[in-house]
Amino acid sequence: MKKKLLIIVSIFTTLTIVTGCSSSKNEEGQYAEGISIEEVQEYDSYLQEALQTANSLMSTYNNSLDGLYTGDTSNGQFAKVLKDNVIESSRELVKLVEPYDVNPNFFEINQSLSNLINKQHQLFLDSVDMANQDKVNKDNLKKQVSSIKDEQAIIINNWKQF
Repeated sequence: MKKKLLIIVSIFTTLTIVTGCSSSKNEEGQYAEGISIEEVQEYDSYLQEALQTANSLMSTYNNSLDGLYTGDTSNGQFAKVLKDNVIESSRELVKLVEPYDVNPNFFEINQSLSNLINKQHQLFLDSVDMANQDKVNKDNLKKQVSSIKDEQAIIINNWKQF
């Protein structure tokens, strides 16, 4: 009997703590951790802009990589497309994301975003290097693209749960 009571009290206490520490909005328009709606909206805009830019760059990259598979694009053309249309914009995205000053409550999501953007930028650089050496490993590049997309989905899901 005492064990059952102890378990029930433990569960109730845990639920109370978890519910009290959730990040849901309260009546004053604040999140439980003291985050205002404006801070959430501002970070959401920044996150959406960064992800849209990353997706646009990845779309250009994928189209060029598909051209390698179909034979419509040579290694030289692939490298040129990346140099002319992807690398500089990707570098600017890295410069936007890395120094972004976030509320500490958003740190983990923003760190994941920064890692994702850097990983994507490195993929672009490695791809140009491979193309310049005529050693493009298309299957490996596609796997990296898939991995980046998976990481992006996790970031989006974590943000939605926030």
